[in-house]
Amino acid sequence: MPLLTLPKDISEMQDEFTSLPTGSYEGIIDRVNIGKTQKGNPKIDVMWKNKGEEGGVVWDTVALNVDFKVKQYAKLLGVDAGNTIDTDLLIGAEGILDVVAESYTNPTTGETSTRPKIKRISPVA
Repeated sequence: MPLLTLPKDISEMQDEFTSLPTGSYEGIIDRVNIGKTQKGNPKIDVMWKNKGEEGGVVWDTVALNVDFKVKQYAKLLGVDAGNTIDTDLLIGAEGILDVVAESYTNPTTGETSTRPKIKRISPVA
């Protein structure tokens, strides 16, 4: 069985995911994953890290059939026209995030929780 070498000792790792509370933040894209929504539409999942002292992250799922969200990301890259975006260029892109709290009910368990959701992304001025 292959061994996995971790970047630091487990005792130094956080116990829980630190998400961003409601507010506006200057963020930087750390990770982009390409996949499909539950309905089979193409999507990208984008992990934003807060550039501020309080840290924290928030994920944004962008279905490619949701025009306004796709356009927000295109504007971050300075793309005004066309139908292709190099998702590798998103890594390291910076933006202003408007984060809101959203209630979510797990359809399997029926449990309701609150999680952060990006309402709007704007390029850094």
